[in-house]
Amino acid sequence: DGNRVPSPTVTDGLGIAGGLAIEANLALRRGRRGILDESDVAWRAGSGSNFASPFIYGECVYWVNPAGAARCLSPATGELLWTHRLPGSTWATPLGYRDYVYFFTDTGVTQILRASANAPQIVATNRLSVDAPVTGYAVVNDAIVLRAGQEVIRVGHP
Repeated sequence: DGNRVPSPTVTDGLGIAGGLAIEANLALRRGRRGILDESDVAWRAGSGSNFASPFIYGECVYWVNPAGAARCLSPATGELLWTHRLPGSTWATPLGYRDYVYFFTDTGVTQILRASANAPQIVATNRLSVDAPVTGYAVVNDAIVLRAGQEVIRVGHP
């Protein structure tokens, strides 16, 4: 219940699902058959995720709630390792690239954090050329290509 937009993500042993309803944000043990029950739940995230999907990168499952709070959870246990307030709400799933995680807000602001389970460390905060949410991205030829509003924007070296 409550899973409308986010896509699940998968590890060797877990299927991790996000959604607007807080109880819909959880990790299920893989390999089970039949009707699932509470014993199939490995852990619960304790926060909703609205549009952005749970994202595993390095030692974190990155979770972003509708209010723009980014969270790093332990993939194995679901333990909350840190929380960080972003400059706005996000629609796009965070992007992991090299040693960083990119969070795209619904107003065209991108905040880049170092990929770390220790603590959130802001590397940069940038504004795109449009005041619109990022709705998709790809990493191509050592650049990030973003779809924001009606524009496609390339970020990288010429």
